Amino acid sequence: MTKTDWVTIIVPIIANGFLLFFFEKVIESHIKKQDRRYTLKVEVVSKFLEKVEDVNNECMELNGLCGSYPEMFVEELKKVNDKLVDAVKFYNTKRVVLSELSTQCEEWERAWDSFVSLFKEGMDSEKNRLQLQEFEDETQRFVDTCARYLHNI
Repeated sequence: MTKTDWVTIIVPIIANGFLLFFFEKVIESHIKKQDRRYTLKVEVVSKFLEKVEDVNNECMELNGLCGSYPEMFVEELKKVNDKLVDAVKFYNTKRVVLSELSTQCEEWERAWDSFVSLFKEGMDSEKNRLQLQEFEDETQRFVDTCARYLHNI
């Protein structure tokens, strides 16, 4: 074999090695980027789910106090409102990641607004209790939706 034969054999092998190394690095960086996005999305949805579950837990406590302790009911209502505001602020901050939950979140907020507007109209405990139960049901549906979404990511 002559020198040119060796060069025609070795140069393509080395060039292919460099190309494979380059493509491996490109694909590896793409996979790492996708993994970071996935991890971030899971963390955000998990935190949001925790906040919604906190609202749900406070709402269940509020429902237990609805007829029996009116002075504690107002304090517990403030706690629910604070937790709800915290969850909505978190949602608004992370709206890009949580965009698939937007319609359910809007329904959840409307259920809270309708409860609060009815509560402001008067202290008719039966109407308030029914509206609160409706909000609690909506919150539970929203928790289930968030959990399903987290599971399907």
